[in-house]
Amino acid sequence: YAYDYIFVIFLGIPATMLYNLLSGILRSLGDSKTPLVFLIMCSLLNVALDIVFILTLNMGVAGAGWATLLSQLISGVLCLYFIVKKFPILHLKQDDLRLRKIYVRKLLNMGLPMGLQYSITAVGSILLQTAVNGLGATAMAAIAAAFLLYQGISYAHFRRTVRRWKRDVSRADYAAMLSNTARDLGVSAPEMIVCEAISTPAVT
Repeated sequence: YAYDYIFVIFLGIPATMLYNLLSGILRSLGDSKTPLVFLIMCSLLNVALDIVFILTLNMGVAGAGWATLLSQLISGVLCLYFIVKKFPILHLKQDDLRLRKIYVRKLLNMGLPMGLQYSITAVGSILLQTAVNGLGATAMAAIAAAFLLYQGISYAHFRRTVRRWKRDVSRADYAAMLSNTARDLGVSAPEMIVCEAISTPAVT
């Protein structure tokens, strides 16, 4: 069952990349609301497709994977359609397809450290899950329940500490800073970048 699910999820990696890329472009232009709306819509669609594929079509675990794949693909296509209609500046021309070393270097300088960080986290999660799987179904269920509990506690703690302006700077905060910085650059607001850079460590 796990192989059937992960096989479909791997097939959907291009769809995930499409949404992440286009939603990042929209946020860099100052529009963070539209990608969120599309994500919420497709999350609801994912739930509906899960019910149809698993209960109605009897596709089993693979049906859950196909539901996730299709919902992610639809979210990416919606972002693409919105960009084509609302942002003519992003329409590609022949000159835009030329590879420029200076941009490649900038993207690698920003992307490689982040990719390495997330890769280390992902590999660690895989090793942990492999070790837990060897302990049996009870241990696996306990880890899953503990993770959900941890997420709930973390979210409650995050909301409480944000109101007190005493939150820790975590990986999610750095990702948020990166998204906000890209947005501010897109709308030509460098003063906001300075404010965010100062405020984030200040509230630690």
